Amino acid sequence: MSTNKIKQITLAILKPEIVQMRLKTEAVFERIHNEGFEIVQQRTFQFSPAQAKRFYYPKRSKFYFKRCIRYIITGPVIACILSKHNAIEDFSILVKGKEGCRENSLRARFASNETMNAIHCSDTQDDVRREIRLIFPNFNHEPWYPKYPE
Repeated sequence: MSTNKIKQITLAILKPEIVQMRLKTEAVFERIHNEGFEIVQQRTFQFSPAQAKRFYYPKRSKFYFKRCIRYIITGPVIACILSKHNAIEDFSILVKGKEGCRENSLRARFASNETMNAIHCSDTQDDVRREIRLIFPNFNHEPWYPKYPE
């Protein structure tokens, strides 16, 4: 458990193949809840190609960039801002698993393959801020970040 006393936020996106299957969606949300995450805000929508390109822009030089765009626009997604102490790292572990121990992760359970990987998680605090701004443009980030004396 983190020594961080302030709750963090992170972004979760349940991708089209999960959203199309209500039982899988329910199972993912049950696991998120059981791991101690709170849903701060949630929205269901479908990415346009332009939105998807902006979202995945940091990955533009990766070989899988175009595959990610094609996949994410195939159907509705559910985006959630999640809150918990150490949210970014804990959600990443929940989604991807730990190195050498991936079988209990959400992707191990629900992903079809590496591109159709079921669930998105933000990797860093900068990613969280950028991605939430794109998906929840009116969300107020300020209460979620500690104020340090100068």
